[in-house]
Amino acid sequence: MGNKFFAVFLGLFLGLRAYAGDAVPAPEAAAPEAPEYGESLAPQQIIVTATRIAVPLENVPSSVSAVTADTAEARQYRTVNDLLPVIPGLNFYQSGGPGGVTGVFLRGMSSGYTKIMLDGMPLNDPSTPDNSFDFAGFPLDNLGQFEVLRGAQGSLYGASAVSGAINLTSKRGEGPLTGFFSTEAGSRGTVLSRLGLSAGSDRVDFSLGGGIGHTDGISAIDKIYGNRERDSFEQGNLNFRLGLNPLENLRFDLFSHVQVSDYEFDLDPYAPSTPAGPATDDPRLKIKKERYLIRPQATLSLFEGRWEQTAGFGYVDTKRKGRDEPFPAESTFHNPDDNRYFYQGTTWQFDYKSLFRLAEWNSLLAGVDVTETSMKTRSPYYGLGLGQMEKFGGVTNTGVYLEDQINFNDIFVANVGLRRDHHETFGDYTTWRGAASYAFPTATKLKASAGTGFRAPSLDQLYHDYPQYYLTANPSLEPEKSFAWDAGFEQGLWEDRFRFGATYFENNIRNMIGTTGDWSTYENKAGKTDHWGIEAFFSLALTDSLSLSGQYTWLRVRNRKAPDDKSVQLRRPLNSAAVNLDWNFREKGLLSLGVQYVGRRWDNDYNSPSPLTRLPSYALARIAASWEVNQHLKIYGRVENLFNKKYQAISNYGTEGISFYAGAALSF
Repeated sequence: MGNKFFAVFLGLFLGLRAYAGDAVPAPEAAAPEAPEYGESLAPQQIIVTATRIAVPLENVPSSVSAVTADTAEARQYRTVNDLLPVIPGLNFYQSGGPGGVTGVFLRGMSSGYTKIMLDGMPLNDPSTPDNSFDFAGFPLDNLGQFEVLRGAQGSLYGASAVSGAINLTSKRGEGPLTGFFSTEAGSRGTVLSRLGLSAGSDRVDFSLGGGIGHTDGISAIDKIYGNRERDSFEQGNLNFRLGLNPLENLRFDLFSHVQVSDYEFDLDPYAPSTPAGPATDDPRLKIKKERYLIRPQATLSLFEGRWEQTAGFGYVDTKRKGRDEPFPAESTFHNPDDNRYFYQGTTWQFDYKSLFRLAEWNSLLAGVDVTETSMKTRSPYYGLGLGQMEKFGGVTNTGVYLEDQINFNDIFVANVGLRRDHHETFGDYTTWRGAASYAFPTATKLKASAGTGFRAPSLDQLYHDYPQYYLTANPSLEPEKSFAWDAGFEQGLWEDRFRFGATYFENNIRNMIGTTGDWSTYENKAGKTDHWGIEAFFSLALTDSLSLSGQYTWLRVRNRKAPDDKSVQLRRPLNSAAVNLDWNFREKGLLSLGVQYVGRRWDNDYNSPSPLTRLPSYALARIAASWEVNQHLKIYGRVENLFNKKYQAISNYGTEGISFYAGAALSF
């Protein structure tokens, strides 16, 4: 797979480079800028996710963060996993090395409670147990901005937006044809090649980016258990955006994305004992993941921009295929199909929104979206081979929403929204949300928001049985309902060179879905499950070329009727933080230092005398540096896990030690 992707990318790069020739002069090399929180995390100062329309960051009354492509490239972030630690209120976990399943906790709630989108198209996988999204190896190629909106967002985005929404937006091509090609190599046989091309005019624009990579990886199960076989990871991806403006007031966009990966894995560390022990190497287990997305949309502006309409239609297909051969000593019990499986989740969505700019200080947004989800699966039956292919869905949800957005001279900003959904299985439900902020002349900003959420059980929880794990579905599950609120402040000092803020948040979920104590089926937890805490940030521009930024999150989770139930706290650290120092030196170089801290947290450990274990805290450091040799050539390198920290992010799973990477980028 890797050689084919490499040949395609290299051919595209050389062909377009030859086409460009000397007709379009190469732009002057811009010196890299030292990122700061207030600007580096959102230098464009434009946010779309918070209100479903483009607004300046300072005019968003909600808790929102954004990391731009410039910041990600300056710090040499290669996947979404790399940038997640810098977002307040967000934690993540990864099972094993590169390619391992990666989930996020936004304000203590898993990614099944967060709406994950790419260019407005939902990525949540209907074939996962909780309708979550796997960020494993998700590349940043051709992405312009990564936006995280925290707090209940049901009134704008419907189900799965209980804790917030995450939206990744593709770059929009601008100016003459430009591009780059880079290659880097590093520890454990890692090789990564990337390509980017873009151009734009008043009538047409495009951007294209992608990459191919391979790493020998590490053992998915921690090597402290005697595991030495490495589990490799190989991936190719391509992201493309095309825009057409046939008229001044009419625009067409086409978004497409493909990601294909092959990953080796080990036995589940909680699996029954085998001749080699409870957690053992398994070089036969292969997992292939595929994701395809396409979304065309059209935008029409009338009456000098006072009425703007956007209609889009999209499709996302996610496949997971696994195959495992049994251990020879187990051949009398297992057969070759015992661990072979197939999962496919598909999402179709039509959406329309209409923005009425009623006055300079008031806009009204109205819209509708229709989403259909379905899943196919073929699960293994231990000792009996493969089961039959099963299909569940499609289930259609139709939502209509209305939001009034008020802005008085950028001083008082407020949004009030209402949404009515019709779920094919669970009927009608209404959600609402309100948010407001006030900016004082002292550069102080106060903000608060409140809203409700509704989350239907997933297709998997309702209909799909897992015979190999003796876990059965529960069609009697009830939907989850939630109420959330937050309040906080932001303060700027010294002409905004020093900025800091903090927000207190709460989210109460009724009928939260989880497994029974014996893991035999799913159930609605009695009472309410509370998530509350504090998220804070700061940024400090020490000089024009040196900046310091950071975030801290304090989190608590509790079931009111069973306060000693630790299952609702699994993998959620009580404390987490990150700090980054960025220095632009001699106009051509950039040095970035980062430290991530993850506090103690509970996790499952069925191979220990107790089913729960308390994982210790850990801190990881990284350093990245780059140098502009000339306007066409940049060299760079980085070190991850700088001090070779030994730790477990998830109980029994392995993590990477110190890692070195170096590469070069050619641009025109």
